[in-house]
Formats: sequence, C-alpha cells, structure tokens
Amino acid sequence: MKNKITLLSIFLLIFIYCEAQTSQQRQQMVKSVDPIDEQELKQFILKRSKFNSKNVSDYLTANPSKAIAKTSDGEFKWLERIDGYGNPIYLKPYNYIGGISIGVDHLHSGGSLGLNIEGQGITAVIWDGGYTRESHIEILSRVNYGEEGQNLSDHGTHVGGTIISAGSSDLILRGMAPKGNLKSYRFDNDVNEMLLEAQAGSLLSNHSYGVEVTSETPVSYFGRYTESAVAFDFIAHVYPYFLPIVSAGNDRGQGFNRFDVGYDILTDRAVAKNVLTVGAVDNVFRYRDPSSVVMSTFSSFGPTDDGRIKPDIVAKGVGVLSLGSDSDTATSVKSGTSMSAPMVTGGLMLLQQLYNEEKGFYMKSATARGIALMTTKEAGRDPGPDYRFGWGLFDVEAAANMILNLDSSSIMIENDLQNNEIYEQRFVSENDERISFALSWTDAPGNEIAFDAEEDLETPNIINDLDLKVVDDQGVEYFPYKLDPSKPESAATTGVNNVDNIEIIHIDAPAGNYRVEITHKGELSETQAYSLLVNGATPQTASSSSEEISGLSIFPNPANEFVNITFDATTVSSKVNVQFYNTLGQMVRNESFNNNGRFNQQVNISDLGSGVYFVQISDGNLKSTRKLIIK
Repeated sequence: MKNKITLLSIFLLIFIYCEAQTSQQRQQMVKSVDPIDEQELKQFILKRSKFNSKNVSDYLTANPSKAIAKTSDGEFKWLERIDGYGNPIYLKPYNYIGGISIGVDHLHSGGSLGLNIEGQGITAVIWDGGYTRESHIEILSRVNYGEEGQNLSDHGTHVGGTIISAGSSDLILRGMAPKGNLKSYRFDNDVNEMLLEAQAGSLLSNHSYGVEVTSETPVSYFGRYTESAVAFDFIAHVYPYFLPIVSAGNDRGQGFNRFDVGYDILTDRAVAKNVLTVGAVDNVFRYRDPSSVVMSTFSSFGPTDDGRIKPDIVAKGVGVLSLGSDSDTATSVKSGTSMSAPMVTGGLMLLQQLYNEEKGFYMKSATARGIALMTTKEAGRDPGPDYRFGWGLFDVEAAANMILNLDSSSIMIENDLQNNEIYEQRFVSENDERISFALSWTDAPGNEIAFDAEEDLETPNIINDLDLKVVDDQGVEYFPYKLDPSKPESAATTGVNNVDNIEIIHIDAPAGNYRVEITHKGELSETQAYSLLVNGATPQTASSSSEEISGLSIFPNPANEFVNITFDATTVSSKVNVQFYNTLGQMVRNESFNNNGRFNQQVNISDLGSGVYFVQISDGNLKSTRKLIIK
C-alpha cells in the first residue's frame, strides 16, 4: 500500500510538471536573448562580484564579527558590499486577507470569472534572508531550494506562504497562487543566482528585502541609481521574460531625508527601471473610490532622482497573516512592503498562467508589467500616478478581464522599434467609458551614479527613450502621464515623458477612432523591443509608416532652406497636411495644401534649426512619415 501511494505521488508530480512551464517553452524564451548582450552581462556580473568580494574580504579581515548580524526583530541581515565611503552595506528583510484586496479570488476555482487559475504549473523564484520552510503543511512538496545548507527563515516562510499557501487547514491562510510552486534562495548572492534563473527561463522573482538604511546613510543615496539597480536592469533587459518584483522599503517616518517631507527615500534595487517596485497599503475590504486605498505608515515614497514614477504599484502590506517557520503548522502576522511584494508576485503568476492558457505562450516582462500598471484601481487624491501609490492598487481581476477579451476589446502587441522608425496603428472604440493605451519596454541598463555625486542628480537614466502619442479624428492629441520630482506632492500632468519606460494614456468617453504613434528621441542604442497594450478598443487598420502614400519623395535630404515633397496624388484626397516634428515629438510646423493631380510642393524650412526632423504627410486616411536632416 505504501509503495502504491509513493507511485501515485510520483505520477501526480509528473503530471503537474507536464502541465507546467515546459522545457520547450523555456528554450523558446531564451532563444530571444542576444548573445552579445548576454556576454556583456556575464562580464559585468563577474567584475561586480570580484570587486565586491575583495572589498568585503578586506573589511572583514579588520572587522571579523560583522559578516552576519541580526535586525531588531530577530531576522538575519547579511553584509553585501562596501560603499564608496568604506561603510558596510547590509541586506535585510523589509518587515514591518490581501488576496481579496487585489482580486485574485475572482480567478480561483469558484470565482466570478468562472476560471480555475491558481498558479498551476507556474514557479516563482524568491530570494530572502533564508529558506521558505518546504515541510510546512500548506506548501508541502511545492518548494525547492536553490542552494544547499542555508538556514530557514520566518520572514522567507511568510513571504513564500503569501505567494503559494494552499489554505487547506484554514482558508484565511490561502496564498495568491495556492497551487503554484517556489524556488527558494538566500539573498546574499542574488544577482549571480538571478542570472542562472533567467538563463533557465524563469518568469518571476520576488525580492522582499533591500539595503539597511541608518542615520549614517548619506542623504544623496536616496533615490540614486546604484550598482544593484544597474544589475537588476541588466538581467531583465537581456532576458525579456524575466520580471523581478521588489519591495519599496519601510523607511518612511524614520527621520531619513527629512527635508523632503517623507518623499525621496527609495534605495538600491527599488530604484531599478525594469522591475515592479511595490508599496504597502492597508487592507481594502471593498473598493468604492480612491479613498478606499489607505497608505501604510511606513511604505517608502519616491521619486527616483531622475523623476521616474516609483513605486510602481501597491498591495496589502499591513497585518498580513501567513506561514511561520517554527513548525510545519506555524503561522505569523507581519507588516511591511516585504508582505505586499509577494501579493503582486502571486497575482502575476495567475496572469501568466491565464495568458499561457489563452495563447499557448507567456508574456514578456514588459507586457506583464504594462498590463498590471494600466489596469490598477485608482489610489491617492489626484487622478493618475503619484510618488506614493505609484499607478494604484493592483487589480488582478481587471488585468485578467483584459487578457480574456484579447482581440475583442483589447490587444497586446509585442514588437521591435528600429532606429528612426515611426510605428502607427489605428484603433476604434465603441464604448463611452474609458480606453487605455500603454507603451512598456525593458530598457538597457543606465550608468551607475557615483556615490559621492551631488544630491538629487536629475540626469535621466533612460537609454532608449520611446514615446507614445494618441490622436483622435478631430486631431486632438493625447500624451502620457508624468510627474515632477521637484514637486513630489503635485498631481500628475500629461505631456512628453522623458524618463519612464512605461507610458500610459487614459481617455474617458472615448467612442471614436484613434491613431497611435510610437516614436523615439535621439538615436536608439540598438533595436528596442516594446509592448503596446490597448484596453477598450480594437485595431482598425495596421499601417507601416514607410509606404502608405505611393511614390512619396522628399528632397534634398539633408536640406537647408527648402525641401520638396512629391508623390502620385491619384489615391490621395484633395487636402494634404504636412507636419514637421522634432526629436522630442513636438510639432514645429503644420501646413495644409490643395491636391490637384501630381502633388509637388516646396516648403520653406529656413526658420527651423539644424537637426533631425520627421515629416508627416497625410490626408486624413493615408499617411507616411520620413526622416529629414536640416543643416
């Protein structure tokens, strides 16, 4: 009988893994990796590891007792590196019935969407102060360890339980993805291990920790783009399906950076571009309006020094009941952004599972990040994002509905933008509620900002700066949200965004036709992959910006005082508009001409300064765009 049970268990495990993310799917995902970028990443990580190891070794020779210490609540903290001033930098866990708050119950068996999405076949990787207790009855046989001989952690067990606890002994213990799997690591070698997991095709990683901040931490460190942020961005950029979810930190209200009145206290990994940085709010029992989302007393606020929208998103992080490590039935209650991050990780496991069941493959991280942020519940006193709640409360139900409505009232396009290309797509909306557009991409890593650089250095960390614009039939232009780091409490405005690698446009009462334009500023460092997400509309026509108008010619190019525009006008209407845009996406010239026979017009450009421009010729239906250099 015992042998039969063992064989049955093995069969069930084989069945589960056959239904899981397959090796073929993983191989297909990693095929998209550029081998040159991958080699540069490996060299970067090797150089970083050697440099940090030497500095730490030298420090511990003089201070042997400081390799491992404990936080005030008894959790271990680990020496990671030595900063530019010779001070030790420690990693520590971020401590201080969330599933209902973010709507995962709607996807579970018996939920309102009629699905059975509970994380089956999806594995999240977590790094923490120690292992998740794999023998706990609520996660038994669904946790693997990524390394040998490490300690169990109450914090790591709590985080792991929030993600995958079954809730079999008590429904209140159910995690976000109660049938999902975990791979558990200790966080003292996270970057090197993340590289291995990304190479193996992992989708999601959870990081409920960050650097320890003390009264000795220089004010200039807050909001700064540091080496850990560079490393996280580098890995996510090279491996486009790998998405790290990072705690925002619990440093608000501790007297740090007090001249910024509670803002500008994000640090380290939370400042990275290609991750989801998660803040913590109180439980939302029933969402009615933005005031239903109440900020915790501790969750760290942005902005980053270059003004990006961070944190990205919020979830419950106050009074979270989950698993404990003291026994196989232990539970514990904790608060912190450590608790809100796994809420988001578990919710994304469900969305990746649903998308794979609908499409047969997984979303790139830019797509997953984009759909999570464009479908949030509004939070905060003003419409749009802010530096407290990010884009708002994670709404797994809304994101799932968008996936379920693909090709009927929503669309997700994963594409590549070439240097100097202008991508266009037309959409039609038949509803009077809201249409949303999002442009998301994993940007190349920026340059680490020196530790002793001036405070709040506003140099953008963006490398490939893409732009999203939407134009309706009446010529009204809509631009994405953006924030002003010099006025962190102010409401978001709209306009050309120069710093974020996620751009979102919401249009209310949107019935009608819209044209989406994706461009870029300056020169792209390489072809840039991106995700265009639209909710509330369907494609009308797909257009390429190259040959919409037959026989179009613009000369001379480069030009000086005049430029000639000619084309065969037989398929074009009687009125032709010619618009000039600079590399910031700003229209600098708009002229209208009558069209009779073959179109042949000379346009005076003597008042335009030297540089690169884009000339857009259209008649309201057909349109083409050409690059023009003015000397």
